[in-house]
Formats: sequence, structure tokens, C-alpha cells
Amino acid sequence: MSDIEKTVINAVRRNDQAQLKEAMVKFVYLLPEQKTGDSQKKYIHRLAVMVEFMLQDSYGLTKELEHNFQNLYTNLSQISMMKAIDICYKLFGQAVEERMRNAKSRDIAFFSEYMSKALAYIDEHIHDETLSLTAVAAEVYLNPVYFGRVFKNTQNISFKQYLLEMRMELAKKLIVEGKDSISTICEKVGIPNRSYFSQVFKQYTGMLPSEYKKEHEQ
Repeated sequence: MSDIEKTVINAVRRNDQAQLKEAMVKFVYLLPEQKTGDSQKKYIHRLAVMVEFMLQDSYGLTKELEHNFQNLYTNLSQISMMKAIDICYKLFGQAVEERMRNAKSRDIAFFSEYMSKALAYIDEHIHDETLSLTAVAAEVYLNPVYFGRVFKNTQNISFKQYLLEMRMELAKKLIVEGKDSISTICEKVGIPNRSYFSQVFKQYTGMLPSEYKKEHEQ
């Protein structure tokens, strides 16, 4: 196995679309010069087979991917060299995309209990100015970096953005209810600095707290 073939396979293994694109460009550039396209296609076939075997051994293949690999092998002799390269690249990209989707589904299923506890903890401690990803990760016994990735995969939003949205939605609700002063609301949503709260609130809603209150007064 050549170094460039290893690079392509590793890019697929790591679900790295950017590296895959770069590696495929280098693979094409380093193809030995042959008199016919058919001679060069054997390198395309070899690479596809190695990627397919890697997928089978490490992740498994969906029926669609297995069918698409077989189509490539069957039609390789009948298509142009450039078409073969394009199909090969798109096929590897499809494998990456499917595995990323499957990984996300597995995360959602496996970490549902962790996320339920994490979201409940955030809701309970929303008033805490020091509430952080690290603190919530510790509460559910996960590494902070890993927890951050799992949180984004399962919630479709980063922890930081989620916390901001929860605080702003609570602030909107409290402002409309009209029972608390702005200073009290700042404390309840974990942003005690009133000036900073007003700035963040305006970025989120397009209005200052006082404007939002007036807009929603009965």
C-alpha cells in the first residue's frame, strides 16, 4: 500500500472530508503515466477495494454503499478515467457522510440518559453565573471535550449557544410576566451585570429589555 493510498483510507476512517479531498487530488496527481486509461483504472479499482475492505472490517457497509461499490467495479471499464475518479471520490464521501449520520444516531441513543440529566442540571442552575460546560460535564461524569462534542451531536447546537438561548428565553418570559425588576431578572438568568445583560438581550431579540417589555404589555 502506497503512502497516498494510506492517506485516502485514513481520511475516510476519520470522517475527514477536507483531508479526503486533498488526498484524492494527490492520488490523481501521483498516478503513474500509462498509455491507456484502462491501465490507470487498475489503481482506482485497487484503492476502492482497499477502502471497501476497511469499511467492512471497521464500520460495516450499508446495502446502498455495497451496491454503489459494486456498480463502480462493474462499470469501471466503460467510463472515462475522469468519470471513474469522480465516482470514486463521491463514493468515499458518501461513506463518510453515512457514518457520521450513524454515529450521531448512536450518540443520541446511547447518551439520552446523560443528556436528560445534563439538561435538567442546566435548567436547575440557569441562575448560576459560573455555570459552564465543564461543570455540567462533571455532573454527568464525562470528559468536558467529549461531552461538548456529544452535546452538539445530540442537541444540534453547541453548549454555549444552548445556554444562551435558555437564558434569553427565560428572560423574555420573566419580562412579559412583569413580576420582577430587570435587575432581578438578570440574577435569575445568570447574567447579573445589567449592562451586559441588556447588550446580550438586544443581540438575541433585536430589542432592549425595556423595549421588549413595552412591546408585550397588554
